[in-house]
Amino acid sequence: MYLNWFCDEPSKGLNTTGCADTYTEPYHVWTMERATTDKTGGTINPVPTFDQLLGRFQLKGNGKNDNTYYLIARNNPAGTANGVTTFHSGNANYKFYTSSNQNTYIFKLEEVPYYNTVKFQTPATADGNDYATVCLPFAYTVPAGATAYTATTGDGTMSLKAVEGGVIAKGQAVIMMAPTSANLGTVDVAPATTVGTTNADNELQGTVAETATGNSATSQTYVLNGSFGQIGFYPYNASNLPKGRAYVVKNTSTSPALLFHFGDEETGIGSIETGKTTEGAYFDLSGRRVMHPVKGSLYICNGKKVIR
Repeated sequence: MYLNWFCDEPSKGLNTTGCADTYTEPYHVWTMERATTDKTGGTINPVPTFDQLLGRFQLKGNGKNDNTYYLIARNNPAGTANGVTTFHSGNANYKFYTSSNQNTYIFKLEEVPYYNTVKFQTPATADGNDYATVCLPFAYTVPAGATAYTATTGDGTMSLKAVEGGVIAKGQAVIMMAPTSANLGTVDVAPATTVGTTNADNELQGTVAETATGNSATSQTYVLNGSFGQIGFYPYNASNLPKGRAYVVKNTSTSPALLFHFGDEETGIGSIETGKTTEGAYFDLSGRRVMHPVKGSLYICNGKKVIR
């Protein structure tokens, strides 16, 4: 959502809620300026001290008829007991703070954690690329040096399709890949000013709030994991899914791993092979590493089902 500096002109696509779905200049351009007590009207009571104003700011938009519009964060209109949050469409003469009705145009910046931070990680079996998954409640631009993919799943595979245009649509869950040589590490992705394209065939689901995993006797949640060897989606059994990440839900008869497939590359879990495998580590069908495999049991090794 984009914050309107002026919200009572429906002809301009705006509305009285103070927010809009589509970014439009200049109606969503705000100026952040140092908070002051300067005004030509209204009452500031008590007058804030310099220390109280230090680090505070006010949000200003340029309105029609050369007026200046300030965002009012809180307003206690007549007839309300506790007050409501409103958006102010008056000009500079109406910016004020009073102890009686709690109107204020003064804000404070405070750094808080947010889940648009993306951490690219190298899988245990290095393939020259780093990976991450992302799902955000706004459209955003793919970080420079990375490629975003949507996915469809098969028997033991996850086929990836590159997203064109460099903008991920609001709520679209994707897999990010970047060359390890790019050394992206941890990056913050920024909102885009276009809506992006949604891939209707994308099987990736996403979280924009902490979400219960929801595994059952008939379904299993899979998430990105590269610690077992080949990169792919592996079963996830924790209680909750973190915010801002992608996952898929498959029935419990699905292969124990969904390994990435690009183009004509053959990946995934194939047929069962018999015999002792000496290369790579062993994992059970839930994706957990097994340090001492038992003879005659079924495991995953080097991306394939094997009988030890």
